[in-house]
Amino acid sequence: MVLEYLIKSAFVLTLMYGCFAWLLRRETFHRLNRVLLLSILGASLLLPLVQIRPAIMLEVDTPTYLTQAMEFFATPATEQPEALQVEESRSESPVTVSEESSAAPAPEHVGGSFLRHLNVRACLMGIYLLGLGVVLVRLLLELRQLIASLRGGMRLRDPSGATLVVRSASFPPYSFFRFIVVSVEDYEQNREPVLTHERAHVRLGHSWDILLLQVVQAVQWFNPFVWMMGQDLRALHEYEADEAVLNHGIDAMRYQQLLVTKAVGARLQTLSNSLSRHSLKQRFVMMHRKKSHAWSAAKSALLLPLTAFTLMAFAKPTYYIYTPDDADKDSQTEKHVIPLVEGLSYAEQMERSKGRAVSPLIISPDEKNPVIRKRGNMYILRWTAGTWVVTNAGGSFVENHSENEIGLPAEKVTMMLDGEPFDFDHIPDIPASAIRKMERHHKGNGYGTVNLITSAVEVPDSVPGNVNPELSILITGVVPEGSYWRTSIYQKSGRNDSFDWHTYASYTTWTDRAENVRLHLRNVVCRPDHHVYVNVTRQGERHLHRLKDIMKECGVEHYTIRHESEM
Repeated sequence: MVLEYLIKSAFVLTLMYGCFAWLLRRETFHRLNRVLLLSILGASLLLPLVQIRPAIMLEVDTPTYLTQAMEFFATPATEQPEALQVEESRSESPVTVSEESSAAPAPEHVGGSFLRHLNVRACLMGIYLLGLGVVLVRLLLELRQLIASLRGGMRLRDPSGATLVVRSASFPPYSFFRFIVVSVEDYEQNREPVLTHERAHVRLGHSWDILLLQVVQAVQWFNPFVWMMGQDLRALHEYEADEAVLNHGIDAMRYQQLLVTKAVGARLQTLSNSLSRHSLKQRFVMMHRKKSHAWSAAKSALLLPLTAFTLMAFAKPTYYIYTPDDADKDSQTEKHVIPLVEGLSYAEQMERSKGRAVSPLIISPDEKNPVIRKRGNMYILRWTAGTWVVTNAGGSFVENHSENEIGLPAEKVTMMLDGEPFDFDHIPDIPASAIRKMERHHKGNGYGTVNLITSAVEVPDSVPGNVNPELSILITGVVPEGSYWRTSIYQKSGRNDSFDWHTYASYTTWTDRAENVRLHLRNVVCRPDHHVYVNVTRQGERHLHRLKDIMKECGVEHYTIRHESEM
């Protein structure tokens, strides 16, 4: 079974990667190509586990033939008789198998064949395990070396959220998950291009790609194509990071000179992302290559029929044999399906599903409950806009978002509905819109009580919403001198008319997923009385149109723009 899986896994990867290398390797769709390579890696691990069993109906004439046909298809392929000779005779069975073809092989022949087959499989398995052990030992040694390199040096908190490790030795900079490691020389002389490059690796999650790649390379260490694919994936990482550096406004000539300088550095671990890891010639070519036409991306659709082909290649048909007398009979097997019963509560539906082979329980899309589902041993509570939330730890507020949810451990939290406790196995069927108030009492260490109130409540005017309707944004256009956030756009909840970045609560960015000006704008528009105050410095005027487009995209209807040049 293991060898069969390995052969199928290598077949999937080789076939799909060959298609990718032929059609898409030289295109400039770096993000798409990266997704495709990761999909191929995942498919090589998962597709061999998928079993498709198409049904093949075989019609026979008599019950006697039915019995013999079933025995035939139950015989392993290597032991099937070469021919079935049918003799027509009224006095004998309609089907007989020739004595030569049905004669059983001698016991010693069977034993010798089995032992030879077993020895070959054991030998192949031994070779595979030896190679797997070598690969794993090498990875463990490199991981140990990498972890040791993260322990030394001076640690700083990078504005991107990563941990910056500055060391005195001379080496090319590299990154590993949320760690960026640079030399003192690079930190002092090449900080901007080096950190921009490594931040791109961290932001785009390239270390997760390397982790998946290492798993597949360990499983398929014998497949040369998986190592070629690893080179392509690492190259795509560098293309994406190079693109981020150039988009940041760093001079291309200066950056390329830096890459040439770092190309003579020591070789780094296979687990890290290095500034100078891959062919400089190809990277320089890719920096200046004309963007591929959008239609070229359509070639990636060819991987879909390849996926279907591999699934069918691994299919194992199931034979159903019947006689003409059975043709009119209802041969459908019982389907173990639990239909959604209208009118039953959530708890009743859960009770009906116990012991059945159906997962997950299907709830109609328009049904929303404060405990909408169980997730492991967690309560998942959901409530809607206008719900009054009172907590002894965080004060009191009215929910402004259209809906919100929270997870609470069932073994630590006592749940109540209108003051009456209920447990994990008896969840009430209450729609989220019926909850008027939620009272949460924290007792420490995750313990506490939650009381859901459905009766009408009068919310005092002094209770605020959980979203400040006012948001201030500062556009500086360039990174201000002395700014440790290294950005040109800042934000603060509430109104702020200042053009000084020091007076703002924190930075934001134009495009980052973790910290993006869109997140703040979409949050504030939850309130119909929202208002955004935009302060633009003289150097930030050229970016104002960009913010206006984003505000329109996020649905901001009320805003005020103040120009430093007019003050």
